[in-house]
Amino acid sequence: MRTGADAIRLITTTAGSLVVAASQQEEEQEALSPPELDPELEARMQEILQEREAEVKVQHVVEQILNTAQEWEYAGREKEAVGLLRQGGYKCTLKGREKEAVGLLRQGMAELSEQWELGRLTLQQRISHLLYTVADYQGALQEARQVYAGLCRLSGDNSPEAVLFGLRLGILEAAAGMMSDGNPRIYRAGAMAGPSLQRMAMEAQVLMEEGGQEERLEALNSKAGELAVCLGKSNFYGAIFTIKQFVQEGKVEDVDKAWTNLDEAVVQGLSNMIQAMPPGVHQLSNAMREHSRLVEELSGHATLGERLRQQHAQLQKLLEQGPVLPGGAPAS
Repeated sequence: MRTGADAIRLITTTAGSLVVAASQQEEEQEALSPPELDPELEARMQEILQEREAEVKVQHVVEQILNTAQEWEYAGREKEAVGLLRQGGYKCTLKGREKEAVGLLRQGMAELSEQWELGRLTLQQRISHLLYTVADYQGALQEARQVYAGLCRLSGDNSPEAVLFGLRLGILEAAAGMMSDGNPRIYRAGAMAGPSLQRMAMEAQVLMEEGGQEERLEALNSKAGELAVCLGKSNFYGAIFTIKQFVQEGKVEDVDKAWTNLDEAVVQGLSNMIQAMPPGVHQLSNAMREHSRLVEELSGHATLGERLRQQHAQLQKLLEQGPVLPGGAPAS
C-alpha cells in the first residue's frame, strides 16, 4: 500500500525530466476512472443495483437513477444529483453499456436547472470522454467544444479550468486530424502543469521533512496527481501528434532530427500517467490505442515505422510493469 508520502515521492521523481521535456516543447476529468464516492451516493447506488440485479436491465437502473437525481435536484441538492448521475454513467460503462451511459447523462443534463451550468458541463464532459472511448471522435469533439466554450464563458479563457480542459479538446482535435488546432492546446496545458507540479514537489519535500503531515501530503498528492496526469498527457500526446503532423507535412527528416526528444516525451509521458493513475483505467488504454493508430498509419515509412514499433513495445512493457517506487520496486 502506498502512503501519501510514497505517492508524492513518485511524482517528485518523475516531475523533473517531464518539466524539461515540456519546456522544450513550449508546454486533463476526468476520465472514465470512478468518480469520487460520497457514502450516501454510493449507498443509494448499491440499493438501486441490488433492487434490479435479479432482472437487471440497465434501462431500469437508469430510470431509478434519474428519478432519484431529479428528486435531489428539486430539493436543491444539485451537486449530489450530478454525482449520482456520474456514478450511474460509470456503472453502465462497467457493464459495457456506453450507449445507455450517454443516454443517462444526456437526460440528466436536461433535468438540471438551467441556472446550474457548471453541473451540466460536468455531465457533458463525461459524455465526451465516453464517446472518445468508443472511438466516436467527431461526437466526442463536438461535445468537448461545447464544454470548452462553457468553461471559457464561466471562468475565462486563461483560467486553469479552461486550460486543463483545453488539453482534452486538443487531444480530440488532433485525433480527428486537426493537429494545427490541437497541438497548441496540448502544449499550453503542459506549460501550466509543469511549473505547478514542480512547486508542489518542493512543498511536499518540506512537509516530509517536517514529519507528521500525512493528511496534508494526501491532499497535496491528490492535486499533484491530477497535474502529473496532465503533464504526462501533454508530453505523450503532444509528441505523437507532432510526429503525425510532421509526416503529413512531408517533414519526415524533422522527425529524424528530433527523434531523441520526441521519443523521451512519449515514453516519459506515459510513465508519468502510469505513476499517477490506477492500473487499467481507460485513459491508459486510450493512450495506447492512439499510439497504435500512429504505428499503423506510419508503417509504410521504413525507419520511422520500425522506431514506432519498438517504441510501442516499450510502452506496453511499462504498462505491464505498472507504477514503481523511486528505488525501482513495484508501488503496490
